[in-house]
Amino acid sequence: MSAVERAPHPTTPATTAGRHPGSGTVLASAFTTRVRAYLANPAELVLNTVMYLLVTSALTSLWRVAVESAGGEMVGYSSLAIVWYIAATEVSIMSLPPRVIEYESDSVISGEVEVELLRPVDLFSFRVARWMGHAAPKVLCCLTAGLAWSLWFGGPPASTTGLLLAAPAIVLAIFNNIVGQVGVGAFSFWIRDIRGLWFIYQKLVFLLGGMLLPLEILPSGVESVAKALPFMTMAYVPGRLASGHVEPMLLVLQLGWSVVLVIASSWLFARGVERIRRQP
Repeated sequence: MSAVERAPHPTTPATTAGRHPGSGTVLASAFTTRVRAYLANPAELVLNTVMYLLVTSALTSLWRVAVESAGGEMVGYSSLAIVWYIAATEVSIMSLPPRVIEYESDSVISGEVEVELLRPVDLFSFRVARWMGHAAPKVLCCLTAGLAWSLWFGGPPASTTGLLLAAPAIVLAIFNNIVGQVGVGAFSFWIRDIRGLWFIYQKLVFLLGGMLLPLEILPSGVESVAKALPFMTMAYVPGRLASGHVEPMLLVLQLGWSVVLVIASSWLFARGVERIRRQP
């Protein structure tokens, strides 16, 4: 586990006039504490950015050769579009905290969740805010590196509008992924060790989420299934927009899945918390 992962959890801010701070204050503290923890350890940010560039350069080189060998375009993606597609999808994935599902499982097994129930805030929201704070510095570093790489290796984006739409899409992609992982991690309230689910979840995002390749390359049946699942909002949507396909409805789709994922994951997490509270 990295130095940032070992950093102490954010503490509840001091109360005033004998009252607990509001939920918003606690959530903001959870977010900013994780941001500060990462900024205090720049070596990990540098390492993560280097890894991002290595993975992005390998994938873009591979797909660019494939596209050019297919005549300069493949399923609506030019060699330039594929460079921007991979750069955006990798920002969405490489900015994520590592193994969130495993960490959530360990926190239930170790009893850490029971301690965190003492906080005057919804525990599900607290954990999502904390993970988003973990991702925030990495997003900025990977995004900067991705822009520089894409401009150098590919050239200016096919559509500035599409690139601008990709920015909020990346944030929503990371948010949906974190919410989904926290929701899957909630199964550990009933199944003691679910760490193996992280491997399955990750591969679903890689393939059906569009991280490794645009979904249009998949067989038509598989493509239809992939576009009906939330995983596509975690990588494909920002990649599709950054590649020059100006499709604002993809952002609407992302927001719709955000609502669904929050409702489902928070409900599951709440049921798990109730189970703990009922235990003698």
